[in-house]
Amino acid sequence: MVESLRPGPRGGRGGAGPREAGRTPRMREERRRMPDRVLIVDDDQVVRRMAREILELAAYEVLEAVDGMDGLDKAAQGRPAVILLDLMMPGIDGYETCRGLKDNPATHDIPVIVVTASGEPALNRLAYAAGAVACIPKPFRREALIATIAVALQQAQRRAGRGHTAGAEPGR
Repeated sequence: MVESLRPGPRGGRGGAGPREAGRTPRMREERRRMPDRVLIVDDDQVVRRMAREILELAAYEVLEAVDGMDGLDKAAQGRPAVILLDLMMPGIDGYETCRGLKDNPATHDIPVIVVTASGEPALNRLAYAAGAVACIPKPFRREALIATIAVALQQAQRRAGRGHTAGAEPGR
């Protein structure tokens, strides 16, 4: 079982998770070769571009959303494996976006990683309360971003195996 929690050669997860149920062995093998999809929700085009470049080099498939509403739509349609979410955006902010993701049965199990320029601990607590599984500062380092995503994916897989949702127990 430990083998299935390790990232695959292209940044994906190994093993069969809840999305694999009902698939043939061939379908599961094809899925293992596919990269995990990451949705970046940030109103800053420069941040989205930087994150995209880092993630694509790490063999992730990347979707982008320019604000919270766009993020809610793209998360429901694109079913990413993980979401990177800015807190301070026009329209609905990152907290409300995160709550919306966790309230929607189609997206409630997707891990949300908050990316913020603020170092204020109270903001991180609010992000966890909204359903985020991790918070990382902007500007982010490549290694920190990739490692945080890998841990979030592993935790989501473990929770799915126990019947919990990804946002149910932040930090575990």
